[in-house]
Amino acid sequence: MFTRIKQLFAPNAQKTLYILVGILISFVGNLQAQSGEIGETKKIKGFIPFLYKKFETHGNLNFPLKENHQELILQLRAGNLTLTNHDKPEIEIEANIRTVSLSRKKSSKFIQEFLKFSVLEKENKIYIRSQFDIQRQKRKSVEGDRYVYTFSMGAAMGTPGSKIHLNIKVPTNIYVLIRDHSGGIAVRDFNNPLRIEDKSGHIKLENIAGKLSISDGSGKIEGTQLHDSVSIQDRSGLIKINEVKGTLAIDDRSGHMVIQEVAGDLNIDDAAGLIEVSHVSNSLKISDKSGKIILSNISYPNKNNSEIRIWDRSGSIFLHEVHGDLHLQDRSGKVHRR
Repeated sequence: MFTRIKQLFAPNAQKTLYILVGILISFVGNLQAQSGEIGETKKIKGFIPFLYKKFETHGNLNFPLKENHQELILQLRAGNLTLTNHDKPEIEIEANIRTVSLSRKKSSKFIQEFLKFSVLEKENKIYIRSQFDIQRQKRKSVEGDRYVYTFSMGAAMGTPGSKIHLNIKVPTNIYVLIRDHSGGIAVRDFNNPLRIEDKSGHIKLENIAGKLSISDGSGKIEGTQLHDSVSIQDRSGLIKINEVKGTLAIDDRSGHMVIQEVAGDLNIDDAAGLIEVSHVSNSLKISDKSGKIILSNISYPNKNNSEIRIWDRSGSIFLHEVHGDLHLQDRSGKVHRR
């Protein structure tokens, strides 16, 4: 169970610290945990070279939302995230902490020293931060006013590949921003407006009712049953989108793209990579520097101002069952139509 170890009061703020079997969880602001519990650290099966062993610790934490809370910001750096809705006026967090270590004692010590998990309230926003920070602060000057950060090689070698995977449930009346450094992101059956800023890792989205915005460095992006407008900025990796009820805008540097069943306008700005598009019900615009383009089953019966515009520098273009007002500018590459 959680043990409250310290409580500090200030004129406009309140800070409560909880210790969770060596895991320091801090609440800054007027947030109070409703309930929380932690399971025992257990050894789990799995092939690990040399003398290392796998350990797993489960924990959960619930805390209520207030009427003034309008935005939830998740800042994650070590593990996977699963995000869904529920009908409770609170945020529910389930944590699965996985470590690889020489012993259970060393695993617990590593968690206690390097795992940073905090919940911060600032005005109408809530910040949840999770990471393993194995940098150490070291005083550089005698006066103590200058510090440097050193990397703990012993901690990295003693517990390689440690992760904290989170399963978070939130009510529908709050905007959610995910800032993720690495690890997979899975969001399903979600009604909130959502923005994802991701450096690397697989993003999987299913049955999203709110507006969706994604900025991604690398990794696969998969989305299906997206009921509002969608905006994607991507550097590299496969993009696979299916069943979009609103508009879809994609700005992509490289990677394969498969887009199917878009009810609203579709705009694609692509630097390189194969583009496959089918079953678009409204205007389609593609600006492409290089790579093959395949369009199929696109028609606009009895629709005004619906058109297909393609600006292409190089690469073949294949048009299969494409009917409508087509405008095509192509510098090089063959155009095949049937």
